[in-house]
Amino acid sequence: EGMAQAGGVLAFKSSTDESEFDNKVVYFMSIDKAKFRSPVVPGDKLIYKLSVLKHKGNIWVLDGKAYVDDKLVAEAELKAMIVDK
Repeated sequence: EGMAQAGGVLAFKSSTDESEFDNKVVYFMSIDKAKFRSPVVPGDKLIYKLSVLKHKGNIWVLDGKAYVDDKLVAEAELKAMIVDK
């Protein structure tokens, strides 16, 4: 869930002029290839690293990875769409 939210912010800020923020919304289309590699417990500092795999029109495909202490704990491929409200 956290990676999906961070990915939505990345796509939104990358594709939308600040003057249009109030008129756009991000919809998640899919979360694929999700792998949970290690448990994360309260008190862990989770770091998300996301990169754009594809961007075509209003569709974004992102690679998301989550780390605790430089150890990969989760990863997924996220797909989102940015549309007018």
